[in-house]
Amino acid sequence: MNMDLKTKKAFTLAELAVVFVIIALIAVAGIKITKSRTNHVNKYMSYAAFTNLKQGMGELIADNKTLPAYGVAPSTVTCNAPPSISVTPATSSASIPYTASASQTTGTFNVVGTGGTGTVTITSPTVPSGGSVTMSPTSFTIANGGTQTVSFTATSPANSESTSTFTFGFSASIADGNSATHNHTQNRSAAPLTPDPSATCDDSGVTFTNLQVASADTAVSAIYTCSDTTWDSHTTANIYCATNYWAGAKKACYDTASTPLHQWRLPTKNELCSMYKYRAYISAPMSAAFYWSATEYTAHLAWTQHFNTGYQSNDLKYGHDIVRCVR
Repeated sequence: MNMDLKTKKAFTLAELAVVFVIIALIAVAGIKITKSRTNHVNKYMSYAAFTNLKQGMGELIADNKTLPAYGVAPSTVTCNAPPSISVTPATSSASIPYTASASQTTGTFNVVGTGGTGTVTITSPTVPSGGSVTMSPTSFTIANGGTQTVSFTATSPANSESTSTFTFGFSASIADGNSATHNHTQNRSAAPLTPDPSATCDDSGVTFTNLQVASADTAVSAIYTCSDTTWDSHTTANIYCATNYWAGAKKACYDTASTPLHQWRLPTKNELCSMYKYRAYISAPMSAAFYWSATEYTAHLAWTQHFNTGYQSNDLKYGHDIVRCVR
């Protein structure tokens, strides 16, 4: 009974040993197979990666792209960027004194290449009718980042020897690229105004060029009595309140229909004198008659200016004198 149990136990151990041996053999075989397959896969993957890298490099070269330096993050890649230029400064100006014998100015501007190499040609500039311009150089080759200075001489049209403004336009363009412009403004100053040497009235404190004179006389269509203290503050002291045309003249200038409204006024005594001295420069001629001023002489008298003799006098406020507004 005991022998049978021992024999069976030994047999069982032998069987287990055989099983373990079989399992070990299978494991070794599996490892070899797996290793072989892994090596095959690794070789395939390495070949595929190399093929993709080669194809990618070919595309970069064909498209004229550049790779960043090692360890540097790539910035925006520009593909086939066209050449470009800029002009600095974009504008220039020059003044011609009224004493100059010729309306001529000179200047320069810089053309800067910012994106490539190409031939830059200064196109025909916009020249005022009757004027002329010369440039140097008129064409040149500019490299990437290079600068070319262009010099020019601009001459205004004939018969422009007075107040005038002329603009000369220049355009620089690059082959297969863009263009940029430069505008030169030429200002011709006017000769100083010459007053009438025979005028003896007082225009102190007045600059005629700062005075805008209305283009026509203003009619006084209504009489304003002294009850309207906005235009005549002397009220009962003015014995001519019932026929106060002088106050009407002040009100008429204020209410003129010219634009902007309520900015016109009756000129002062000294302003009227300045208007007389420089009457040759007033676009709408003044009449050879007396004009009202806003300057009072007494409660019932105000100053006037005669535009024929230059004589200043005072007139009763009921007088029908002419009105020319200013601002």
